[in-house]
Amino acid sequence: MSMDRPTTAIDRARAGYWNADAYATSGNPGGLDESEDGLTNGLAVNIEPLLAAVGGMTQWTGEQAAAAGEAATTATAAAGVVASDRAAVLAAKLAAEAAAGTAVTAAYPLEPDEIAGIPSVLDLVLTDAMALPAGVFSRLGTATYWDAAGVLRTAAAGVPRFDHHPVTGRCRGLLIEGAATNLLLRSQEFDAAAWSKAEVTVTANAAAAPDGGTAMDKLVESAANGLHRMSQSVSLVSGQVYSFSCYARAGERSVLKLETSGGGWSTAPRVTVNLATGTVQAITGSPTSYGIEPVGGGVFRCWITATATATSGLVLLMLGNSASGEAIGYTGDGTSGLYLWGAQLEAGGAPTSYIATAGGTVTRAADVCALPTAGWWSATEGTLVVAWSVAAASAQTIRGVAALTDGAADYTALWYWNDGLLYAQVQEAGAISFSVQAAPAYGQRHRAALAWAANNAAASVDGSAPVTDASVVTTTGVTTLAVGSRGGGGSELNGWIERVTLLPRRVPDATLQLLTQG
Repeated sequence: MSMDRPTTAIDRARAGYWNADAYATSGNPGGLDESEDGLTNGLAVNIEPLLAAVGGMTQWTGEQAAAAGEAATTATAAAGVVASDRAAVLAAKLAAEAAAGTAVTAAYPLEPDEIAGIPSVLDLVLTDAMALPAGVFSRLGTATYWDAAGVLRTAAAGVPRFDHHPVTGRCRGLLIEGAATNLLLRSQEFDAAAWSKAEVTVTANAAAAPDGGTAMDKLVESAANGLHRMSQSVSLVSGQVYSFSCYARAGERSVLKLETSGGGWSTAPRVTVNLATGTVQAITGSPTSYGIEPVGGGVFRCWITATATATSGLVLLMLGNSASGEAIGYTGDGTSGLYLWGAQLEAGGAPTSYIATAGGTVTRAADVCALPTAGWWSATEGTLVVAWSVAAASAQTIRGVAALTDGAADYTALWYWNDGLLYAQVQEAGAISFSVQAAPAYGQRHRAALAWAANNAAASVDGSAPVTDASVVTTTGVTTLAVGSRGGGGSELNGWIERVTLLPRRVPDATLQLLTQG
């Protein structure tokens, strides 16, 4: 069979000519002829434009590129690396950069199958709404998400949420959350009787809200000396962890206090936030967690998490002023205030997506994403690679990242336990034969890979050295790939899945580590 030889290195790269004799010009129709390319330094010099053509690599510039290229040439030649082994090329290059001390900022957008050198059997790029196959996602009701313009939208029942960061607009991936109930009534109507008020008045619909409407209410202080606050009474389950959150924007006042009180909480936990600086100003009463997060337009979502100690209690929103420090009372001027929207109280150790309420509580149903594995999964060997992020810790017992499961007890999975650790595990016949723990930071993007074959498993997280095991018993009878859960209700991630890739081989440890870098 004859083949027309591409005329340039770039053309040949696009055509997929990669082999051990890449620079042989004789008897090699796909070879890279240096005389044709006008380059003299061999593979490490050619690899940059080649990868730029096929993978969109950011070009190096200036002295950094020169230093790293020279080091990479030497390291690659010393290692005897050939162009057919792109993973080894990248490894040698990274090592050379480290040795040269160059501050290279170029991105490496190599695909998982390019790094592994084998085609994937499944690759879901979940920052693309078109990537999810039809019929694999379900949710019984509506749910909210942020669009690319930073507007809070509502997805219809059964429609997946490809959620974006409200400030940067970056797609965070497929949002997977468990069921949750907003226990507060009139979550956007602070002028309603459901909210008891003391030394404050409410001006309804006074400013633009995160959902693009004008439903943000203004909480205005009286001229009296006292606590300028409003509250709502709620029914609780003693011993349950709850998260209380609210969207807020500074007006004439920029200090807001969120408190759980009224006898339902043992220490009346309170967080004071500064809406002008976007920071936590003070905490009292030992809340479990707390925070403030910008969502654009000067609006912040503020929250506090605490454990109930009774079956009823209060949640409070209080105005503060810069002169009062942490004192909860002060003399108002009768006109100053700030803006509020979207209050939420829910069971759980972290706030989830906003659930609007009117005259009663409202429950958001769980997201379910599950793909049948028939035809592409193998118990013999494989590698599961996942990119994901979670915003905060949770009291939830199990939070799955991804799992190959038999629908009952057994699985090959990446999941969080309530100790806050990430587990890479293989379980068969009810017995765990491989288990590795890691502690990836919350609020960041992560990548992990779990590889298996008989008596040969390994796992790597965020480029860490793989942890291996020579006695693993692989999971048999797998029927489902659960995305954003460990399979079954109650194990949802409450986070974002960016990408899920399944490779048909147990890749080498060095490749496993490369798959989780970046």
